[in-house]
Amino acid sequence: MKLIHHPTLRLDPLFYDDFLTKNNLKPDARPTSDKASIFPAANIISNHDDFRIEMAVPGLRKHDFTIKLENDLLLVSSSQQETSGLQAGSKYVKQEFQQVSFEWRFRLPKALIVPNDIRAEYHDGILQITIPKKEEAKELPPRQIEIN
Repeated sequence: MKLIHHPTLRLDPLFYDDFLTKNNLKPDARPTSDKASIFPAANIISNHDDFRIEMAVPGLRKHDFTIKLENDLLLVSSSQQETSGLQAGSKYVKQEFQQVSFEWRFRLPKALIVPNDIRAEYHDGILQITIPKKEEAKELPPRQIEIN
């Protein structure tokens, strides 16, 4: 007979709905007349020790981002100030470059994470947020149980 390993800790289905699929986008995050709103592509990865959120946001700098934790919501946003590189007396004949802003909201499962140890890095157009798991949230390796 072969035993099938079932982890002792099961994630709440709402965790998958909110954190991994829906991401609770802010309802009023819509384009405004002078700025385009985008929602950058995001990967969410679950490792043994942590969750990672990777967002493709090329062309920005690390100080363009704001990352806040409010209760169980992780807010990731960027709002660029419009700057004009035009010389005095110049005007655009056609302008396709746009300043962009976005806000993502991720609902975090408080029971599974260590909120004070969340960290973020930005390299080569990828914003990576690492959210450590609590010890009890980590999947245990399978083990053999001896019969007495």
